[in-house]
Amino acid sequence: MKMKYIKILIIVIVISVLLLFLFDTPAENFKEANLKLYDGEKVLVLKGKRSLMSHDIISAVSRKTYVDSVYFRIPFNGNGVLNGEKIEVENGNYAYKGNIKISNGNVYVDLYFDNVDDKKLEPSEWNGKYNLKKNGL
Repeated sequence: MKMKYIKILIIVIVISVLLLFLFDTPAENFKEANLKLYDGEKVLVLKGKRSLMSHDIISAVSRKTYVDSVYFRIPFNGNGVLNGEKIEVENGNYAYKGNIKISNGNVYVDLYFDNVDDKKLEPSEWNGKYNLKKNGL
């Protein structure tokens, strides 16, 4: 009887570890935000690692990543707040709500996609605090 409980416990532990491994992601945002000048405009650049989309168990277990980035036009040079509603998005994409705040060498991103189809706000994967680096400004 005791051996049966040990087997069940081992199975539960193995399944728990597998689920944790499969549903934990190596994706992360880098801690540094760059303010650069592109074509005469100030642009905030955020970068991070994203997980490859996996459609099979081997790809899911490999946990491969790639570097992704996002660019936001910033209308100010120093401290300030950019409201999400003023961020341009490409046709077919949801508008932003929330804001990007630059203050004392830090960038705080608190943006949400205004999903009008499902009538809900969806948090951006870029949300968080970053250290600001000004390149050539």
